[in-house]
Amino acid sequence: MSKLPLKDARARDLFPLTSRNILINCETTDTVVCLKSRIRDKEGIAPDVQSLIFAGKELENHLSLRTYGIKNLSQVHLVRLMRGGGGPPRMFADVSDDSILVVREFSPDAPEWRIVRRGLNIEGRCKNVECAAYQHMVIHPKQYEAFNLMRDDDIRCPICYTKELVGFIADDAVTPELFDYLGW
Repeated sequence: MSKLPLKDARARDLFPLTSRNILINCETTDTVVCLKSRIRDKEGIAPDVQSLIFAGKELENHLSLRTYGIKNLSQVHLVRLMRGGGGPPRMFADVSDDSILVVREFSPDAPEWRIVRRGLNIEGRCKNVECAAYQHMVIHPKQYEAFNLMRDDDIRCPICYTKELVGFIADDAVTPELFDYLGW
């Protein structure tokens, strides 16, 4: 665990995830960013990846240690922030450019696993080797149910009803042609 004694002879305990104590000299009038700078000087951890926690609260850079009631023998926890975690945000469906929209004809003799219903339809590939639709793109009709593509785990093959689908594609399946066909 880490010890943080203050310049004014008050000790501050700093507990990083390494479970070592770090002894840092500081004053109660120092700001949190000043404390982070001293941690950088002593441990080589950049201030922008440090998160300091005291009494269950994350300390804000511009506030003083006194603001949080940090005094002699107080324990401050150091957590290193994670970097990365994905690329830039991507557009899910850009329908602002008509030139990229595709009109698809509906087949009157489509296989049972490719039938589209009104509302939202989710497309995926069935991975159940015992299913007639195995390795085929199947359509799961969500219709007008509430749906979150990132959290909904009730997407099933319409033939075998297993959840073994991969490569979901949301498609609202409402084109002007379908709109007319369905009589809306």
